[in-house]
Amino acid sequence: MTTLQAQALPPDLVSWLDAHAQALDTGAEHASEVVPQLAQAGLFRIGVERESGGSGGTTVNAIEAIAAVARHSLASAFVFWGQRTFIEYLLQSENGGLRERCLSALLAGEQAGASGLSNAMKYLSALEPLQMHAAPLDAGATRFRLDGALPWITNLRPQGFVVAAAFDRPDNTPPAIFAVPHDAPGVKRSEDLDLIALRGSNTA
Repeated sequence: MTTLQAQALPPDLVSWLDAHAQALDTGAEHASEVVPQLAQAGLFRIGVERESGGSGGTTVNAIEAIAAVARHSLASAFVFWGQRTFIEYLLQSENGGLRERCLSALLAGEQAGASGLSNAMKYLSALEPLQMHAAPLDAGATRFRLDGALPWITNLRPQGFVVAAAFDRPDNTPPAIFAVPHDAPGVKRSEDLDLIALRGSNTA
């Protein structure tokens, strides 16, 4: 698929977005369908190099595609933003192993990617401390016990997700970003939050 411009969403996706926009704002009945619909249209691959499974283009092209979706459904665009943001984390990360394990499934919409970094942004702005804490379980700091809770994360699909979160570490060690999968021991997802709108965005 060639890189999509803002005005070139596939007609079948446009029809689906227009038909479900209000329902996605007011309820979660179709929430599980958003990521697969966007993936089927190839939207998550925009701005990702072909060598990595993408369709080429730039991050600007990805932003244009998110804006195009928003013209039809804000809730779907919100989910799109969350998924594509996590994909960008992987593309920019030096953690090649994580990228190899996760990127393909994220591009295909088989797994949801969630950005849980609002707490980190507030931490960097000196508005609040980090809410998540990582304690090493071995001398080499290759395994960690993770504790904490984050109140607002979008795209936590019950069918499967991985969430990026910033964790404080002891002994003045700089904080680190961890990618936490839904099926890691101890991970608990709340029920969807009772939002005014965007209720189909799997925000929990």
